[in-house]
Amino acid sequence: MIFRHSFVFTAIGSHSRSCISPTVPVRNDTSPTFKVNVLMLFISCVLAGQGVFTSNLALAVEASSSAVGKDYTISAGRLSDVLAEFAATAGVQLVFDPKMLAGMNSSGLQGRYTVRDGFTKLLTGSSYELVDAGGGWSLVKQTPGDALNAAAEPMLPVVVVKASPERENATGPVVGYVAKHSRTATKTDIPILEIPQSISVIGQEEIAARGAQDMARALTYTPGVVSETYGPAGLLTDYIAVRGFEIPHHLDGMQLPTWNGNNSAWATETWGLERIEVLKGPASVLYGQAAPGGLLNMVSKRPTNQSINEARITYGSFNRRQAAVDLSGPVSTNSDFAYRLVALARDTGDQFDFVQQKRTYIAPSLMWTPSADTRLTLLSSFLNDDQSGSRGALPIEGTLRPNPNGTLPRNRTDTDPSDRFQRRQYSVGYELEHALNNGVSFQSKLRYADVRFRQNDFTYSTGWITNADGNPSDYRTVRRSTLSFPGQHRALNADNSVRAEFNVGAVKHRLLAGVDYQRLRQSYQLGFSDVPDVDLYTPVYLPFTKPDLILSIGQRSDQLGLYIQDQMKLGRVILTMSGRHDRVETSSISGTVDSPTLDAQKDRAFTGRVGLGYLFDSGVSPYASYSTSFRPAVGLNALGATFEPTTGEQIEAGIKYQPSGRNVSATASVFRLVQQNMLTIDPVNVGFQKQAGEVRVDGIELEGKANLASGLDMTLAAAWLDPVVTRSNDGIQGNRLGNTPKVQASSWLNYRLPFGMEMGLGVRHMGSTYNASNNVSTPAYTLVDAAMHMNLVKLNPALRGARLSLTVNNLSDKHYFNACLESTCYSGAKRTVNMALGYIW
Repeated sequence: MIFRHSFVFTAIGSHSRSCISPTVPVRNDTSPTFKVNVLMLFISCVLAGQGVFTSNLALAVEASSSAVGKDYTISAGRLSDVLAEFAATAGVQLVFDPKMLAGMNSSGLQGRYTVRDGFTKLLTGSSYELVDAGGGWSLVKQTPGDALNAAAEPMLPVVVVKASPERENATGPVVGYVAKHSRTATKTDIPILEIPQSISVIGQEEIAARGAQDMARALTYTPGVVSETYGPAGLLTDYIAVRGFEIPHHLDGMQLPTWNGNNSAWATETWGLERIEVLKGPASVLYGQAAPGGLLNMVSKRPTNQSINEARITYGSFNRRQAAVDLSGPVSTNSDFAYRLVALARDTGDQFDFVQQKRTYIAPSLMWTPSADTRLTLLSSFLNDDQSGSRGALPIEGTLRPNPNGTLPRNRTDTDPSDRFQRRQYSVGYELEHALNNGVSFQSKLRYADVRFRQNDFTYSTGWITNADGNPSDYRTVRRSTLSFPGQHRALNADNSVRAEFNVGAVKHRLLAGVDYQRLRQSYQLGFSDVPDVDLYTPVYLPFTKPDLILSIGQRSDQLGLYIQDQMKLGRVILTMSGRHDRVETSSISGTVDSPTLDAQKDRAFTGRVGLGYLFDSGVSPYASYSTSFRPAVGLNALGATFEPTTGEQIEAGIKYQPSGRNVSATASVFRLVQQNMLTIDPVNVGFQKQAGEVRVDGIELEGKANLASGLDMTLAAAWLDPVVTRSNDGIQGNRLGNTPKVQASSWLNYRLPFGMEMGLGVRHMGSTYNASNNVSTPAYTLVDAAMHMNLVKLNPALRGARLSLTVNNLSDKHYFNACLESTCYSGAKRTVNMALGYIW
């Protein structure tokens, strides 16, 4: 069912009644400002889980109770939380958008007050007031003369309106840190408690609190996720691994252009996202070909029927300069159209020599809601990156291991000042939702994404200059080569599904059936050559000739999938069963520019998932599930036959906890994940591969998030993995899976002080890792992050809506390594300090 965003929600008390008296005077304010404000407040009730704040207590009582004083003891905290707690305790309905009060705190309320006096006391010093919206109290911004009018005209008594309880929107913002709904795991908007698989959700509020400026840092507090494998956040691409496997990147439920099926060639700008979701374990049953570790799905910011405007400027380490805006609202009063415009401009240096990046990003979108049953959303984006210099790795001697010449400088790299990377990408698409009769709805999505890039040289070292005996001559000078590769990556996605909710006897069904199509294209040309050696301790960079483009490389993939899913509920028991059949045609292009060769193959695969859960009234939900995945393996064996797809399977069991009326969630899970049919050396036929490899990952993950009334926001996470290569002909059988830590742990605490200040402190630990051969170990490290936010209205009332933030990553400037391979190491991020000034209106 698709809802038009114009409902009012409340809970019904045992003594409540519905009443309205035509003799009661009503405010005769017909100004456009007043009407738009009230309309927007009502619209926001459904949109994105904002609007009405409720508790497990009844919120509606007889109107006469509002005139009787009552004793209150409400602790200090965010003004939005304090107002919600007061409304719940008073037994009245309150309608407002939490973003209206962003950055405002309250000292709480102690003593005896009537409902009206209590609200007045809490709102003293703000520019907001309460009005009656025909069904309860609504918060609106004061206009000149409002205070006088409010005193002269009595307010309408509270009226009970019967409706559904508060419901978060899976594509809208996360209220606080705790997400309660998701669409990633089932392609339907359902409570996370009902998903028989682990899923982590990071909302925009949490991203902003930690000052995460990119995808990699946004995920550093998520258990089971490694997001900085090759040093600080990738400028070329993001490498995200979950439960030991690099995972595909999706935006709004559809795959983005990729380098190799997992690593995204698409540059994701976190300012344009509403939330980031990580589904743990195989996801092929709904999305087709994918690695078994999971799936990263990012949800774009979308138009809202209520005006939301924010501007932010940032200055920070490495001369980072950034400006961003986020504008949203109805096109006009009482319009069926709403818009959103998200934009950003950035110019920043880097911790490594010669690296400078400029980015321009804009994402306009439009939503049309012609009826309560139909919604059409148009989404688009454009991004341009222009980067000089490039990041690289340094030899292991002088970083992880001793070097007779001393430690290499942390800002040094083996690349060249002449390196340059340019990327231009855009996407355009739509999402259509239409509700039919009898609980049946239809959804159609389509998006085209295009990335064009040009790497004008990527210079890298190939090892120390050696003597005749093969030993390094001076442990100072390295040989170098360079690559040039212009190219283009494209993705066309279409997904159409029908959903039906119905009962068969005592069993409630939520049935989903659909067909999706995915067309991925990647092509680039390649040139390489040797370039002058360089002394890494006292570098002198000599000019060199750009290499000619001599190779042509590409890959095409066409995937057509049919899927069906049924979520069955019998009392408290939930059974989820899903199945999918995919047909994939894959072809690879390689060879010289003048005469490339084409290798093609066709694959078919069936994947499934079955999950069982039980819902307790306390908010506890134990679950168990089994799921499978597949991914084509391109190539031929010694007999000339194409490879079968690699396959994955996972068994997972766990417990989720989300108590009603509280912003608290926790998940504990245990799992076994196995990938089979992996390519490994054919010991009989030299130069060929065979499918005899296998990897097993056993693990335990814990994650908890909470927004407490005391003013404390917190996240806790931990993961213990046992990743083992169980079968291989490459000499690595029995090894730990490369670049996969056994232990991860993190915690972030954010405390709101009563005078408008917030203080945040985080600790994250990453256990040691090995390279693929297990002959090099990267040491474990523990980092501390910090943040401070100040609402400037406390300094001057004219600064209402202004917020100053200071965030620090790696507070102690610890020198650590993200990964060390056979002969090179990737340094981790240095201390990064950013200061941002934001304004919300």
